[in-house]
Amino acid sequence: MEKPQPLEEVEWVSLDNIRGDIYAEMVKEVLDNNDIPCYIKTAFMISAFGIKGAGIPGTKCTIFVPSDYYEEAAEILSQMMN
Repeated sequence: MEKPQPLEEVEWVSLDNIRGDIYAEMVKEVLDNNDIPCYIKTAFMISAFGIKGAGIPGTKCTIFVPSDYYEEAAEILSQMMN
């Protein structure tokens, strides 16, 4: 079994922006179910004001994954959003 890299050595890369935290949470759940580490970075409006929604203007989110998982994660995101 391959030893996991320490977090400080992981190169995190972003997937395409997602409109709204609801969609971002859905994508994160699917990535988690596929054993792809990820985290969500939310836009200012969401994090500062606690806005929840799927298509509110200015509420974009970005999902980050380790570079080793980028291709697989991008394919999953593409299948979900297209």
